[in-house]
Amino acid sequence: MLDRLRRTARWPALLLMALMTGMIVLAACGGDDEVADILKQAEASTEEIVVGISMYVLVDDLESPDPSFSSRRTEDELEVILAGMNEIWSQANIRLELDVLDTIQVDAEVLSRVARGNIRAFFDKLGGSIPFNVTGPDSSLISGFYTKQVGGSNGITPLGTGWYMVIDEPSVFDRRVSSHEVGHILGLQHTRADRGRLLFSGTNGMTLTPEEITQARYVTSELLKAKE
Repeated sequence: MLDRLRRTARWPALLLMALMTGMIVLAACGGDDEVADILKQAEASTEEIVVGISMYVLVDDLESPDPSFSSRRTEDELEVILAGMNEIWSQANIRLELDVLDTIQVDAEVLSRVARGNIRAFFDKLGGSIPFNVTGPDSSLISGFYTKQVGGSNGITPLGTGWYMVIDEPSVFDRRVSSHEVGHILGLQHTRADRGRLLFSGTNGMTLTPEEITQARYVTSELLKAKE
């Protein structure tokens, strides 16, 4: 079961790498025109893209969560964060539509290890104490997990997954760090060019360049097609 889950969880990044590699190969083989056509089509598309997202609060006990391990966020707070994320992603005419909003019980030991930066501890519980539908083939394209701490980061998107984690008290706006992590899932990389951009680390920048918008819309469309 876990092996199946691990393979499933890798599909967004594997597809993304295939998409980007394919474009690089086209260019290397003299296919600049093909690459230009792909980007032109993506840029010309102005239709709203709707992306399913599920958001989860991680606690060690549903009835009496221990604040030493558990997130102190509420589900209502996640809805506020999502509204802010949609303001940011409206630049690309991408709307994040809430599929699931829930609080999940995770072993205190696992949350403690995650707090120290051991994301694998959480990953290894997929399909066990963490329900299969959270990250399996029937899950949303994007899944966000809100936890107390993740090492020293505001948030993280584990390589090869369609999910991210964000901590309780990030050094930047909640809507910003969540949107930044979603950007990675949708194919965007960090930039050091402008502190006002969403993909600049550690700031409250929220802007997307026209090139980033084109790339995010193209990758999102392909990911949605692959999930159908």
